[in-house]
Amino acid sequence: MFSTDHNVEKLADLIVIMKDYVKLQANYLQLDATEKTIKILSLIVLSITIWFFFLLALFFLSFAAVFWLNDQYDYTMPEAFLIVAGVHMCIFIVIYLKRHSWIEKPLVKRIANILLNKTPQ
Repeated sequence: MFSTDHNVEKLADLIVIMKDYVKLQANYLQLDATEKTIKILSLIVLSITIWFFFLLALFFLSFAAVFWLNDQYDYTMPEAFLIVAGVHMCIFIVIYLKRHSWIEKPLVKRIANILLNKTPQ
């Protein structure tokens, strides 16, 4: 009863379908991994680009502040540079103290959203 040609034929068809399904699943996983890798790399490149232009603007604004302090308040150039450096150090300390909530948590959340296929918030 189980050894009829029809049953063997259906079993062979089922094996072919299962092989195709496994290949499609493997392709899907490969495409999904590629998509996630591209999203993470684009996030890294975008972050680096934004930080580069932010630091470039900060550099020029710092020089502008030095020259403004020199002209407006008659500070010498070394004094003006020290004042601007002090402001930068204060900002750096605040950012360093808040790095977990301002930088690490949002970055980890964003990467986890990408890896878990959630839409970014």
